[in-house]
Amino acid sequence: MRSIKIRVIRSTCIFGLLLLVEAFPLLCYAQTTSKEQSASQATAQPNLLSITIVRVKPEMDTAFRNLMRSRTNPALRRGGMKWRDVWQTAQFGDLFEYVIVAPVENFAQYDSPTALERGLGGEASYDAWRQEVGRYLMEARTYAARFRPDLSYETEMTAPPKMGVVNFYHVVPGRSSDFEEILRSDFLPVMRRSQIRGFWVSQTQFGGDANEYMTLALHENYAEIDRGSPPARVLGQERASELFRKLTRENVTRQERTVIRFVPELSFRQSQAAR
Repeated sequence: MRSIKIRVIRSTCIFGLLLLVEAFPLLCYAQTTSKEQSASQATAQPNLLSITIVRVKPEMDTAFRNLMRSRTNPALRRGGMKWRDVWQTAQFGDLFEYVIVAPVENFAQYDSPTALERGLGGEASYDAWRQEVGRYLMEARTYAARFRPDLSYETEMTAPPKMGVVNFYHVVPGRSSDFEEILRSDFLPVMRRSQIRGFWVSQTQFGGDANEYMTLALHENYAEIDRGSPPARVLGQERASELFRKLTRENVTRQERTVIRFVPELSFRQSQAAR
């Protein structure tokens, strides 16, 4: 979302980071046992997301991942964070770029110490953590994004998604309503018919381009991507191209696309046992 150009993600939500961000809902999965439970959980999940995009020094990637597993995630759990999803560039792009997505209950939470600061035990420990992680990073930036359930859908999922195709749409100022209406009325029904696991949409709020939208189409593997875009599978290539033109013509100044994969060993849910 850098314009969230997750650089890959430079091309993601990264999708992406997008993600991140959170998930999603964007970049978030729900453990479901019934359609009613799924709908209930989707309603209960927050719509605000914190998406952090980090570029790790290649020689520090192992140390960075170890820090996330051994100190960062346990501290976030202790500090009360409900979940955290981590995605990474898949195969094409900056392979040392991560999209980290977490829920935001409300903006007022930033008037108090963060979950990480609380979990680490205070300001001094938090400053030490910042100095350590700073040695591993080339760049870091955080965005606030709003998940758009009215433009999204997901199937029942009992496990996190494996990978996804992210699209970043930079919308012409003043054309957001037109873009959203086409996305809602024309594009979303086709995505539902494609029967992919989910299609998540978020919109940048702070930290980036306020006219940017990120979509994440969930996939199981690269072989599924070989089948073509979800709209092409439903409509055929010619009609799908017409749909994309309708969505972007006069509404979009720039579009970026990438593939990201979910990193379960760096992600957590409070309901899971501590790693």
